[in-house]
Amino acid sequence: MPALPIAGPSSSLRGNAETRRVINWMPCATESPTAKGGISYYLKQCPGLVQRASVGAEITGMKAANGVLYVTAGGSLYEVAADMTVTRRGTVPSGIASMAANETQLAVVSNHALNVYDFAALSVSPVTTNWLGSNVVDVLDGFGVFSEPDQRQFFISANQDFTTLSALDFASAESSTGPIIGFIVKNRELLLMKSATTEFWYDDPTATDFPLSRNSGANVEAGLVACHSLRKSGGVAYWLGSDENGQGVVLAAGGYAPQRVSTHALEEKLQGAGDLSGATAFTYHQEGQTFYALNVPGLDTTWVYDVSSQMWHERAELVDGAWRKWRATCHAVAFGKHYVGDADGNIYEMTFDANTYGSDEMVRDFISPQESVPSLKRQRFSSFQVDCKVGQGKPSGQQATMLLRYSNDGGAKYLNWRELTLGNVGQTMASARATPCGSGKNRVWNIRVTDDVACSPLAIVVNE
Repeated sequence: MPALPIAGPSSSLRGNAETRRVINWMPCATESPTAKGGISYYLKQCPGLVQRASVGAEITGMKAANGVLYVTAGGSLYEVAADMTVTRRGTVPSGIASMAANETQLAVVSNHALNVYDFAALSVSPVTTNWLGSNVVDVLDGFGVFSEPDQRQFFISANQDFTTLSALDFASAESSTGPIIGFIVKNRELLLMKSATTEFWYDDPTATDFPLSRNSGANVEAGLVACHSLRKSGGVAYWLGSDENGQGVVLAAGGYAPQRVSTHALEEKLQGAGDLSGATAFTYHQEGQTFYALNVPGLDTTWVYDVSSQMWHERAELVDGAWRKWRATCHAVAFGKHYVGDADGNIYEMTFDANTYGSDEMVRDFISPQESVPSLKRQRFSSFQVDCKVGQGKPSGQQATMLLRYSNDGGAKYLNWRELTLGNVGQTMASARATPCGSGKNRVWNIRVTDDVACSPLAIVVNE
């Protein structure tokens, strides 16, 4: 029997029409015809989290600037040094924080207020003169950019000075009706997004009054649902979008033509999640892969899009038998390392050298597509084998294990877990094998690894 299609996206659908789930593993291309068994994809283990510091309250924003890491939490702005020493720098309003830096300052927008941290003076100051409020902040050619909440008006600061706002430095997004939901600066253009449209502005050297002008030939008939889902990476913007016909699709745009990158499986879940306006996201690069991580209230897992494979996987934590969203809510790269924050105020290094989420298990879980023949006749399964790349984790000499269970009704009910050995930890390759495996018409396989040991499945073969 041929190998099971192990390396595909999370794609479970209502009614068990599709059952595959990939949690805390991710499909990764081998990029070589000489890979083991000629495989083109395998399941790479997601990075673990190692706690490095704590600020004692929910982390609502992270930004690397001026050679250090800045974190907002519990109504305060903190500076985190390379040795993870935490210093409180001032007060900012609680709530999700958007941060941007110029040459001398850090702008922090939270709860519609603007506070500016001066790198030289080491002080935080609120800005109130000519301040109209905003949900986010970004920088275009040195100008701080803001948008008035629930309005079509946006405005800018003086160049290289977030604290100076002129009552005359504003404009309106008027190519369509409705307020600005969010915005982002990409490729030296400002993307102003409403609920069903997007328009583009740029720094115009020929302008005489307001320095930005609209690119009248670049309007897009797609908009934004959740302000804090709009992120960019590698010159491409990603967001949870909508248009005049509906909402709940993830879009990506490197130019002026957004492309759908979400799948039917994710879109089914988004439609059932309720209010999507509270969704948040972050992007990052690691080991040559680019990721867009999307957290949506109402969903039990975090959905992560891998740009290189163009596949989605899930990241989550198993708590009392139920999946909960991945604890990472915001991200920054500082000191050459990846850091994320969580709701408990912890700062973690995100690294492939770890196989846990802090002090908790990282449960890696894979549910296969249904295995059936066109006639839907019962099949007998004499063996099941997973070939894995394994590595250090548990103390030398202790055996690592993989759990296996299966369903004969398309994933509605599963038989009990079986424990398979992955060999002694420290081996570089292992095969987890089970015999016999019964019979069924609509077989679905579920493998799981909970041990503190690296494990990346390369292939699954049945009846070999």
